[in-house]
Amino acid sequence: MEGLGQHQVDRGVAVIAGALTELDEVSLLGLDQTATAASLVEIAVAEARLGELKHRVLAHASSVRVEEATGAATTATWLARATRTTVRSSRRAVHLATTLETYQRLREGYAAGRVNTEQAEVIARALDALPADIPATVRAAAEQRLVELAAHHDACDLRVLGDRVLDVVAPAVADAHEAARLEAEERAAARR
Repeated sequence: MEGLGQHQVDRGVAVIAGALTELDEVSLLGLDQTATAASLVEIAVAEARLGELKHRVLAHASSVRVEEATGAATTATWLARATRTTVRSSRRAVHLATTLETYQRLREGYAAGRVNTEQAEVIARALDALPADIPATVRAAAEQRLVELAAHHDACDLRVLGDRVLDVVAPAVADAHEAARLEAEERAAARR
């Protein structure tokens, strides 16, 4: 593959590309319902695992400023051009890539294929939305709980669960933050 060197990631990507090439024209005759269903689930797991690798490499691309070689303004702009995707989706990908560096449990779940890309984006947004002043242990518990919930819930469900995760992992902290939010709203209403 052009542009790939001798790094372990390069070799792994070449192996994946080779395996996919072998499957390009494979007939699906003989693949019964059970095998088809199992294959689709395993493909989804592999897709998630490959997605984590892509985002990990993308975070590295951002840190080494891969865009400088082409004169692109940002890593997201470079990615959009290089992969023929929209700048919007490339920005989302770069954001997830940098966020995954912060949330180790989420990255591990994604790398293991237990969390897919949609779920990872939603979980990362929910964790980013947590109050900045909560204890690290509470943030870690929220992250762990959302990763566990990904085994049984899609991204839409996780969005709702993520909004209320503090209620589950630290009800007292959630109550204190809700009280502070309501008090701030009342003060703002009184000023108006």
